[in-house]
Amino acid sequence: MLDPTTRYIASIVTQYFQEEEDKRGVYGGGGYAVADKMIPLLHHLGLGKIQTITFLSNALSLPVKDLKEKVDNSKAWSDRKESDQKFHESLREQLDRLDFEEDPP
Repeated sequence: MLDPTTRYIASIVTQYFQEEEDKRGVYGGGGYAVADKMIPLLHHLGLGKIQTITFLSNALSLPVKDLKEKVDNSKAWSDRKESDQKFHESLREQLDRLDFEEDPP
């Protein structure tokens, strides 16, 4: 959950980018272009990856799946890409080992 100050700042910045796009067509590409501009800023404000994805999805009405891909591949989060991929692979391996056919005891 975002603290109120961060949520307020992020909402102002989101509104700014949306207004600039509407006014001048500067960024093009609709909400996705705004998301591209917001990701580094939200990272700088201290939001985590999940918080960034959630915030952008709510603020811009974009699908979480698309935003996850944008955040994962962004320059702002490039330092975490390899470790996050390893974590996801490990998690999938663990899930594959679970037996979902039987009811728990």
